[in-house]
Amino acid sequence: MSSLCRLIYMPMSYLYGRRFVGQISSLIQSIRQEIYIQPYHKINWQKTRNMCANEDLYYPHPLVQDMLWEFLYKVGEPLFSSWPFSILREKALKVVMEHIHYEEKNSRYLGIAAGEKVLCLLTCWVENPNSEAYRFHLARVKDYLWIAEDGLKIQGTPSQTWITSFAIQAFISCGFTEEYRYSLLKAHDFIKNSQVQRNPSGDFTKMYRHISKGAWVFSTPDNGWQAALMLSKIPSEIVGRKLDKRCLYNAVDAILSFQAALMLSKIPSEIVGRKLDKRCLYNAVDAILSFQGENEGISQNSGGIGLQPDHSYAPSTYNINNYILSQYVNNEGKT
Repeated sequence: MSSLCRLIYMPMSYLYGRRFVGQISSLIQSIRQEIYIQPYHKINWQKTRNMCANEDLYYPHPLVQDMLWEFLYKVGEPLFSSWPFSILREKALKVVMEHIHYEEKNSRYLGIAAGEKVLCLLTCWVENPNSEAYRFHLARVKDYLWIAEDGLKIQGTPSQTWITSFAIQAFISCGFTEEYRYSLLKAHDFIKNSQVQRNPSGDFTKMYRHISKGAWVFSTPDNGWQAALMLSKIPSEIVGRKLDKRCLYNAVDAILSFQAALMLSKIPSEIVGRKLDKRCLYNAVDAILSFQGENEGISQNSGGIGLQPDHSYAPSTYNINNYILSQYVNNEGKT
């Protein structure tokens, strides 16, 4: 399963398992009147469970899937809401919160994406509104806020490292090394400081995480989620040996963090500062090789994938590929 999908489903499952319902304020009532064409209290939600507009129905559900979901809703749900089966649900919710707190601590409460961030913040509030985790979550909400020309917005996952890599290679390729030497110096420091220096804490394999030491992320190291496509095209004179071409194909237009580091290494230290340590490059090689699966494909931010689930039974009706962790012939294939 895709890491983003899993991290979003965990807080959703907790909120559903707790049957959490927010306070119905005048604002909520106003929104209900605005977005629904009929009175909210008259909507038969049971009939809308599998309803989807034809314009959005790119992947219709198989009949067996709808039957299974109806069975779980009408039989499984009442069963696990009643004693003694409710004990099993309580244990499951406890495990879910353990995973949520683990991800929070390893991302310094930044999260992997805006949607997951909001859901985890709400989950921590539902668990304990006075908890330390909830306060830490609030402190990092500003990382996703962006003031645009038309007001305040929540942006997607920040991509500082990705954007910096673009800028570095553009400056150097256009021969602006001297003109933008101060910018390159700061960018070089950012690239060096953005490399993940340690793996997730504890027994990370038990928490369904992968090694991250030596990798780069899309935003900042606080995010903690390594991205394979930030690490490709490493020359042999730097790392000692070439990567297998079956694992990584040279990408002409690839603009990646490692390429930026390589280009900066060819510029005198007086201009861009201290070069990236070779040990950091070796760690990056270990990280990139770990993403290769048994079929020699490359996954986005996890290691080799075993059994591939049937895409036909993904819960989405519009983009099933977001739910299943796929492999690609090279790192740039993900983009």
